[in-house]
Amino acid sequence: MPKRIRIATHLNISELEQLYRQAKNVLESRQCQVLWLLTQGKNCYILRKSQAIAEHGYTHW
Repeated sequence: MPKRIRIATHLNISELEQLYRQAKNVLESRQCQVLWLLTQGKNCYILRKSQAIAEHGYTHW
């Protein structure tokens, strides 16, 4: 069974969206976007499929 991702609650959904929209480069933008979408209840499989996120891009956070 896959591991669940837990997101710290020090930023709310609107703050994560703001970080995503104001990101200065692509990597920062995608990282913030993933966190923002996960806090909305999207799961990793759907994120990867719908956003074409490469798994190797997020293993080095």
